[in-house]
Amino acid sequence: MVMEQKKIKETLSERVFTWVIYGILIVFCALILFPLLHIISGSFSDPMALLRGEVSFLPKGFTLTMYEKVFKDDSIWRAIATRFFTRYLERLSV
Repeated sequence: MVMEQKKIKETLSERVFTWVIYGILIVFCALILFPLLHIISGSFSDPMALLRGEVSFLPKGFTLTMYEKVFKDDSIWRAIATRFFTRYLERLSV
């Protein structure tokens, strides 16, 4: 025997509250995602286009030179190795 579940009807104030909360969440997501997207597109853009302020949400003059400069530096590899080593020691001590 299958029992039917009765759906509880929402009142108008509950529906308005739900949509207001959705709106607030969308605004907060936009406040977080738009600057993040700008930073990511800037990292893939031509450095001179970035200095001139031509970069918005899409990269201008796509290039990987920023990443080449970062990964050619030995200090980043030391930092990554140190992080993995300390994480490994933390796991062993637990």
